[in-house]
Amino acid sequence: MTKEIKISDSIFERLQGLAVPLIDTPESVIQRLLDHYESNCFQVGSPSPSPVDSTEAHSFVEDPLRRESRQRGVVVKLGEETIRASSVSELYTETLKHLYQKGLLDKVKDHLPLATSKHRYLIAGTPIHPNGKEFVVPVEYRGYYMEAHKDYKNGIRHLCKILDMCGVKLTYLG
Repeated sequence: MTKEIKISDSIFERLQGLAVPLIDTPESVIQRLLDHYESNCFQVGSPSPSPVDSTEAHSFVEDPLRRESRQRGVVVKLGEETIRASSVSELYTETLKHLYQKGLLDKVKDHLPLATSKHRYLIAGTPIHPNGKEFVVPVEYRGYYMEAHKDYKNGIRHLCKILDMCGVKLTYLG
């Protein structure tokens, strides 16, 4: 059974801006937005209707999935500290420094190495992936190595795994 809804012209224009011409319908765009909203790492606002505890949720003012793939730079908040980084490498370095200064890296230590797939580690004690290959873009801080060879979307999504372990909230600012 379908329902009819009315939306303002301004909301419709915003939906059009998110649509792929000749492919998307208003329903498919809304579905994608709802799926995105309900995902664990990219929650927006509080309280959240999703089953994830809103204290663990990461919020994003702007959708990092919509950023241009070659766009440089990112601004995030880790707890109350704002980090501006010109690359995923710099974002990871600054995050490691932040976690070290707050005494939170020990919470990650017991989970090393932390994988993003069966072929790649996100963070490890040595810059070697499980398949034996060296990290392509290693970031090292105080004996922790992170693989920064990824785009911002995946970089932030993967970073959420570490921050969740440490109980740190990430807010995407742009």
